[in-house]
Amino acid sequence: PAASIDTPLCRGPLLGSMAGSAASMAGSAAASGAMAEVQTGALFGPASDRYEVGKELGSGAASRVFACRRLNTGECLAVKAVDLRRLCLLGDIHEQLSRLDSEVGILHELNHERIVNLRGFHKTEHWYFLVMELVEGGELFDLIV
Repeated sequence: PAASIDTPLCRGPLLGSMAGSAASMAGSAAASGAMAEVQTGALFGPASDRYEVGKELGSGAASRVFACRRLNTGECLAVKAVDLRRLCLLGDIHEQLSRLDSEVGILHELNHERIVNLRGFHKTEHWYFLVMELVEGGELFDLIV
């Protein structure tokens, strides 16, 4: 059985303001013994729209990208899982969160066949999940150079 993601393992004044936004997932996470890291087989999203994490596709300083599957439809997508605890280590957390919210806002407004589109967004106390279209075929950088 897959575990749900997000648990209050790292409470602190920097992330305390986000506690209310975790309400949509915290109940099921607390009941299932949630884990601290996103990994293959984990579930995320509200109870009415759950996703299962697949293999890791890439990573950055505070985020990792995974394939994922929407359980309601079986649709294959990608998810950028941003660890807010690691984001704290990159500097001014309020600036980092502002940039992340800006990224989500821009992606939400864009909808074009030649752009990877944002399909969903879920926020918890320790994680931002940006669910996007899955584009296969490797790294764009490798094709350019």
